[in-house]
Parts: sequence; structure tokens; C-alpha cells
Amino acid sequence: MSFISRAEVFLVDQGELANDSNRDMMIDTVAYLLENARGFSNRKSTDTIVNHLRSLGYDNLKREDWQIGVMGKLRDHGIFIGSKKGGHGGIFLINSREDARLVLQSYGTRVEKEARRLQILREQMGELDWL
Repeated sequence: MSFISRAEVFLVDQGELANDSNRDMMIDTVAYLLENARGFSNRKSTDTIVNHLRSLGYDNLKREDWQIGVMGKLRDHGIFIGSKKGGHGGIFLINSREDARLVLQSYGTRVEKEARRLQILREQMGELDWL
């Protein structure tokens, strides 16, 4: 099943997320992405998406809460939404092999950076004999 198909199915059946407190916002987010952000070339900034959600009535929505409580949960449950940071970044639904490879590279870079940080932490804990 394609990334787009999974997003379309989610609008009809939220599966394990059906009773989540952020379910409606998840549905509105996925619907917005399906309509406006299919593929990297149609990416939208986080602020654009959050502002759209606020216009739907989520008045007190905080960007960080949305990233964790909506985007994170969607990804954890198979609605994989691509993102790329930086000046030419944005959020999008993976629509092509190129999109998927871009996201894979982005995640790989982040994982490598965190793995280096984890190694530094272990080394410093080892110096203190805290392991």
C-alpha cells in the first residue's frame, strides 16, 4: 500500500488511534496534507499547517504539541509523513521513490547524529564509572 493510500484509509478508519484525544486534529492534518502536500515539491511549512488547524478552531494549538501529539503518533501508527528541515524543508506525504529516499536520508542523518551523542554520553558515564 502506498503512503498516500495509507493516509486516505486513515481518514475512514483511524484504527488504534480512533479513541485518541487528538483524533480529530489528526484527521484534519491528514486531510490537509492529502489536499495540499502530496510530495516534496508540494511541501508545506509547519507554521502553515498549524495556522490552518487554528483556522479550523484549534485556537490554542501549540506547534510543539502538534508535532508530538499528532505528527509523532501518526508516524508511529503507519501514517508516515515526510519532513525535511532547513531552508528548503517542509512537511509532505511521500508520493514517490524520490520523496521516500529524501526522507530516508534525512532520518539516517538524524539517527547517526543521535548515535554519536549516545556514544559521547556512554563514554562520559564510563569515565565516572556510572555504567
